[in-house]
Amino acid sequence: QMDGQPMCDPCYKNTLDKCAKCHAVILDHIVRAMGSGYHPECFTCVVCQRRIADESFAVDDYNEIHCAEDYYRKYAPVCSVCQKSIIPKDGKDSYKIECLGKNFHEDCYRCEKCRVPLSVEPNEQG
Repeated sequence: QMDGQPMCDPCYKNTLDKCAKCHAVILDHIVRAMGSGYHPECFTCVVCQRRIADESFAVDDYNEIHCAEDYYRKYAPVCSVCQKSIIPKDGKDSYKIECLGKNFHEDCYRCEKCRVPLSVEPNEQG
């Protein structure tokens, strides 16, 4: 029954959302993301295939879904000094500094001659 009207099972199922990945009818739990519905087992990272469900995720230029870790591993800028990816750690944002076409962690952004830490904002050291 739907809207007070009797309905057979096939007609009722035709009213339900279909999974954006496997295109099967979603009968139980639904994950809504990017304007579509997914079975929880279908909403997975394109790289590691792990279920994402309620976790943070990112989408690349091809609309492929990535868990946050794989997205950062694949697309995060690399620091010109330490050669490590510039990614959030321990739930805190990590800020990227760009200078002369190079990327830096805040802690790695230093004077190349004397190694004094530099700031993006002017201060008493320059």
